Amino acid sequence: MSQSLREAATAYAVAGWQVLPC
Repeated sequence: MSQSLREAATAYAVAGWQVLPC
């Protein structure tokens, strides 16, 4: 379960970085 949660959090972070304006 923790592994799945970690993977989901990573995907969410990547999406956030892509959306965030640099």
